[in-house]
Amino acid sequence: MRFTGWERVFPNLSWQAFHSWKALGWYRLANALARTPCCLRASSLGQPSWKSIRLPVSVVLICELVVCRPLYPPGLRFMAFILLVMVWASLRADDMQNVNPASVKLSQVGLRFILRKTKTSGPGRKVGELHGFISRVVGLSGFDWLGEGFKLLTSERFSWARDFLCPCFTNESDEPKREYMDAEGLALQLRRLLKELPTPVRQMGTWKVKRELLLPGDVANFWTGHSPRHFVVSIAAAIGISKDRRDYLGRWACAQHGSQDYVLTSRQVVQAIQTTVCKTLLLGGDGGGYIEEELLCTLRSFADDLGLNGEEIVGANTVMQWDGHKQTWLLGGQYPAFAVNPERVPIAEGELEAKLPGEYEAFEAEPDEDEAPYFLTVSRRGFRRLHLSKRCAVRRERCLETIPVFHLGEGIADAMCKLCKPRVEIGEESSTSGSEDTVEGEQEALEPEPFGGGLGLGPLAGGLGHDQDL
Repeated sequence: MRFTGWERVFPNLSWQAFHSWKALGWYRLANALARTPCCLRASSLGQPSWKSIRLPVSVVLICELVVCRPLYPPGLRFMAFILLVMVWASLRADDMQNVNPASVKLSQVGLRFILRKTKTSGPGRKVGELHGFISRVVGLSGFDWLGEGFKLLTSERFSWARDFLCPCFTNESDEPKREYMDAEGLALQLRRLLKELPTPVRQMGTWKVKRELLLPGDVANFWTGHSPRHFVVSIAAAIGISKDRRDYLGRWACAQHGSQDYVLTSRQVVQAIQTTVCKTLLLGGDGGGYIEEELLCTLRSFADDLGLNGEEIVGANTVMQWDGHKQTWLLGGQYPAFAVNPERVPIAEGELEAKLPGEYEAFEAEPDEDEAPYFLTVSRRGFRRLHLSKRCAVRRERCLETIPVFHLGEGIADAMCKLCKPRVEIGEESSTSGSEDTVEGEQEALEPEPFGGGLGLGPLAGGLGHDQDL
């Protein structure tokens, strides 16, 4: 079954809302949603699933040109830089919003930053902070997008203190709002970027910009917030880079060991994959290099279904050329595409066959065991709320910051979770009753100690919502 447009997106959103509402106890609303025609059709045909489609080379190329052209609005340039970081570092949208701008450093080796939380790391997990890397010599357009983007990030307009990387912009893509934007908001903002990108064109050996839109109409809906993450990974697989090397893109499995040597060695592997992909796109490779034909054919069909000229859109996005002499697809030009000190190129390229300090192990997220009976969630404003471990609907891995609590004390929290408070009260009632047998006494010994009133919570102990924690 093939879903297009809303037929492809809405069933998944409906099922996610259905299960979320049931988990919250909103059974009447969930049942009403389940009886809608869209959900009935989706349930009869099976729940749709699809993998995010990778971005074409044309989008990566034009984003570099936009970043390096001061004539464009600052917001548009900044979003193009964000997209390029997601592409080359293989990041999800939620990964980007867990990067503190103060941790982003640029050197002659490349860009380096710290991921405070990802799908497999962060608060409440065994793996803490992870590192992201981008080689200093990656680039397709001939312009130093990494240097220009870092200047933009550290400029007065974008260097205000915050714990997330990408702010929200106005409709004019000019001034950033100094407020947090979640991953869904970032995905929508990236889609708006795709709709505003001009078309790249090569004239006299130099990439320039045409006024015509690269992705007119609703063609940008062809991609999702996860699409940038698949660009380098997909090309690396197509050109024959082994899976044990590719697994360091976007996952950084080395973090399971935690040693500094392992982190540094993984940087060699990650940047080597990035530069190998960059070389293949610029100069071609064995077996015809990277071939985009299948992706562009799918894009043509999608555009035709929207009533647009699919052939014209595909023509604008076809930037790879066939070299009959080398028998390969390539962008052309030289590597590195922009001026770099030749002595620094080997350092920035990394080493694909670098020996890792320890045998490779496929990294998979596992539920972490936490012996603390309580934990605190800390909001951006410093508000602390106490929860029961493993018995609260609030999950530590989804929170901005959490602190394990082994013993309760005066002033340890500002409020008690409204979902945990009834369980605590039941525990207090059972602990004061004198009709408990030995088995019940042993069971109580395994439960967290009752929440007392001596924590200095004051009137806030009545239980506020969770909007301040997440």
